[in-house]
Amino acid sequence: MSLLVSIICRLCGSDFQVDPKTFGALGLRGVPKKCPSCCDKKQERPPEATVINRQCLQDFPAVRVCLPENLFAPFKAQNDDRPCLRAVIKGSSLGRGASWSGRLDIYCLAEKLPSVARVRVMEVTHVSGQRRMERHKDAEGAVPGVSLSHPGQPTRTVEVEYSPTYTYLVLEPTGEEPLAALIFTSVNYKTTLKGFGRQWYASLDTSAALWVRELSSSARSGRFGAYGAVAVVDEGHLVIAKQWGDIESHTAFSGDKKEVVEG
Repeated sequence: MSLLVSIICRLCGSDFQVDPKTFGALGLRGVPKKCPSCCDKKQERPPEATVINRQCLQDFPAVRVCLPENLFAPFKAQNDDRPCLRAVIKGSSLGRGASWSGRLDIYCLAEKLPSVARVRVMEVTHVSGQRRMERHKDAEGAVPGVSLSHPGQPTRTVEVEYSPTYTYLVLEPTGEEPLAALIFTSVNYKTTLKGFGRQWYASLDTSAALWVRELSSSARSGRFGAYGAVAVVDEGHLVIAKQWGDIESHTAFSGDKKEVVEG
């Protein structure tokens, strides 16, 4: 477990906690004197980027990183931030249709993705959530007797505010022997109109994982799609993917190894 240090902010006087190991991974000599909220306000960040609370939900001291390197790109939020690597994994990353759900941001405090890392599951709350304008189907003005998903049905513009609280991962390089693995896996399915042609079904069981963020992607018709997950697993806490129908598979993921299970 990490050793947290309590510090009094020299601007607002509030008490906040930091992990010296994290600042060591960033190459910084000391710990901050100002709380995250005061730092964000000084940089004049907007409300949706101003932190009011940040906490570590889970801490895995040594995890083998089994993620594709091409998911990560250099990132820094402001000009005076120290650059790191960031991966944004969404349901759309599964590439199985226009409808998707699930997102996870992963920050790596290194210039190169490490093979073994300390993995922290973080939760942050901002002053307000992101706002955006979206086009939604107009249920009140819809044509009676026609499916609401029909492209001819009317739409309307609505403002949507997302939750100011979200979860992300932080990776810090470590030389310790890995006790678990961080994976990104998926399984796809396909059904056909009136049952003609090849079709198969799928499931992704993540209930035993040490930690997981589930993703999904599908066609708007629902006839094809994929289930995905970013998960921390080990030999006793697996993610299991199954397909049945015209394609049969049963695969258990426990890290950089995957085991094809018969039956």
